[in-house]
Amino acid sequence: MKVYFERTNGNNLVIVAEGRNAKIYDAAPSGIYAGVDLYAEDAADQLRKKFQELDEVGELNGFSEMGGEEIKIGHDLFEELAEAELVFSQGEGIQIWSVQDAEECADDLFLGTLEECRDYCREFGYVLGEGWQIARISVDDDFAHEMTEEIIKE
Repeated sequence: MKVYFERTNGNNLVIVAEGRNAKIYDAAPSGIYAGVDLYAEDAADQLRKKFQELDEVGELNGFSEMGGEEIKIGHDLFEELAEAELVFSQGEGIQIWSVQDAEECADDLFLGTLEECRDYCREFGYVLGEGWQIARISVDDDFAHEMTEEIIKE
């Protein structure tokens, strides 16, 4: 499970991600999450401290008990998470897939779930195994994807 804090032009968000699912807590209307003012200048640091304390004393809820609207992680949310600040990391994070040129394997044309990547390939006529592939990529704590973990060519 990974927990991110995202400052937006509107309501700030706490996003908890695990596997292909995320729970999003919107700061409106109270602005408070687990006793932390999400509009404070040091909100990310406060969240980081809060989650660490809860984890250390064994009171941190698992993903299924976290509050917020549950959604599948897709291309749009992945883009948001890239801009968010990681405030807690434990165990499994998110799984993300990439449509890539099979020769280069360097540039991600599209990022999303496996299903979204397959749909993207169909929509744009990219044939897996014929110059194109879908790869599961690792995501480290700094949200940089560095390594291809699994490749689908058909």
